[in-house]
Amino acid sequence: MDSSIVLFLVQDAVINGAIYALVAVALLLVFAVTRVILVPQGEFVAFSALTLAALQAGKPPATVWLLLVALIVAGAFAARAAEIPSAASGEYSTPAGRCAGRSSPSRRRSRT
Repeated sequence: MDSSIVLFLVQDAVINGAIYALVAVALLLVFAVTRVILVPQGEFVAFSALTLAALQAGKPPATVWLLLVALIVAGAFAARAAEIPSAASGEYSTPAGRCAGRSSPSRRRSRT
């Protein structure tokens, strides 16, 4: 076995170990905060591996379309959130419509 082969194997082992360590730290952080094991986290690793494989093959990865759809949906939610007034402005949204943060005249008691 040549020394260059050994160096490639060591490099590959270090990279794989770093990836597994990052996944383990991510699982640990999510579990420590929420006390829930995030099972779909393995899918994120699989998407990353498939994207890297597609890029190395010189093809556009299929996850680009997933990213574009996610950006469109996020943009729609951001546009919708910009239309709703914030609670700091004194107005808030209710199922009956927008009101100014005070009770309606029909619910006020008269002081007579």
